[in-house]
Amino acid sequence: MKTLRWAICFVVSATLAIVLTSCGGPRALRAPSGYRCAGMAFSPDGSALAMAYDAHKSPHRGMVLELRAWPSLKRRWRVEVEEGYGSIMSPVAFSPGGDELALLTRSRLRRYAVKGELIGEIPIRNDPRVAEEDIPLTVRYVPDGSLAVLVDRDGSLFLVRYGREGNPSGDAIPVGDESWISWSRPFSADGRFLAYVEEFHVVGLVDLVTGEVKKWDLREKLGVKPSGAWLRAVWGVAVHPQGTEIALGLRADQPGLPRVIRLDAVSGEVIEEFLPAEGEDAFICALTYSRDGSLLAAMACSSPFKGTLFLRSLATGELKPVCDSEKDERCLGHHLTFSPQARYLALLHGDRAVFVEVPE
Repeated sequence: MKTLRWAICFVVSATLAIVLTSCGGPRALRAPSGYRCAGMAFSPDGSALAMAYDAHKSPHRGMVLELRAWPSLKRRWRVEVEEGYGSIMSPVAFSPGGDELALLTRSRLRRYAVKGELIGEIPIRNDPRVAEEDIPLTVRYVPDGSLAVLVDRDGSLFLVRYGREGNPSGDAIPVGDESWISWSRPFSADGRFLAYVEEFHVVGLVDLVTGEVKKWDLREKLGVKPSGAWLRAVWGVAVHPQGTEIALGLRADQPGLPRVIRLDAVSGEVIEEFLPAEGEDAFICALTYSRDGSLLAAMACSSPFKGTLFLRSLATGELKPVCDSEKDERCLGHHLTFSPQARYLALLHGDRAVFVEVPE
């Protein structure tokens, strides 16, 4: 049985994507040749995984969107889009009911039925709230079925909303600056809440259902004097599924500085601080909560090319190392997220989507 579990199986699909399974190490899904992994999203019921790939080698162009069964990773359908995507945040999202998908490109927001047919397009560049030079970063469905797009305008971020029929809805909502976005997952699992950072030390939370905006000045709590993008205080942001707390991943500029802060989203008080990694140069580059809110995963990086994945139980406080990039380079990546039943932590690493088993 062990021999079989350690076997490596390659399954080549019609899309030229490769499913690589290696028990004893992470599972991985390789992008089609000439593409990189741009984003992923699990369906609300946990039965499917949407993968978006962006072309990065000639003669390939545009994007590929796939829907695969979870956890088998068997492909259900595939569509090609001529226009590409230029962000480091995920361009794909499921609707609350799981009956449709949204795919974001440089100028358009496309909506697909869960069976793969195109059911609508929103030309973002025709929206007067979005300028030609603005960069669409990521998209999420809000619980009422409307869509929210995060946009970068010369380093300043804002949200634009679209109704269920694709019509622009409301004014643009400012949500801080680009300093925190690198590997963050700023939306809650259901898309209701968005956490953000501005001026390095102000943390905000937007409720996209009620429109309420909260802000907290954490200058003293962070205890860091930033001096440029690389030395920014906050590197990662995540929101609890119920919007009750925000996790902040920090850079360490002195020994003993807490690397993760859990912030109460009602009072603005610190729930706890913990240090998942040793070494004063470490920073937390990615954070994510499980869907039930019981687990918090943190990726501690000592450089953009070296990191360790940790798991924190919010009930017991237990902290476990899950995966180390020195032992397996696939353990370092972006778009960190839990699978629906929290059996795996998923991340993107170049041309691969990697699924790391969560320890019991």
